[in-house]
Amino acid sequence: MTIERPRITADLLFVSYMAHPIRKTTILNPGAVAKLTGTSKGYWRRLRSKGIGPRFHEEQGYIWYVLSDLQDWLGLVVHAEKGADHV
Repeated sequence: MTIERPRITADLLFVSYMAHPIRKTTILNPGAVAKLTGTSKGYWRRLRSKGIGPRFHEEQGYIWYVLSDLQDWLGLVVHAEKGADHV
């Protein structure tokens, strides 16, 4: 079984750069988040079911993430993993 870990990909950096002025209103569906972080949609579904991960929104069966929430959460995760690697 492969352990998935989200990462900051070149695509995510590009989207983050292009959408920076509107990052608090830019929304992404789970498929886009998976592609931008090199993970699967199932990874994000598992996080939601466990009540962990970035804040998400759900309305009428649709799920989405706000880019700024994803960036903030990824920053914490990547920072924590790098810290663990350096101990």
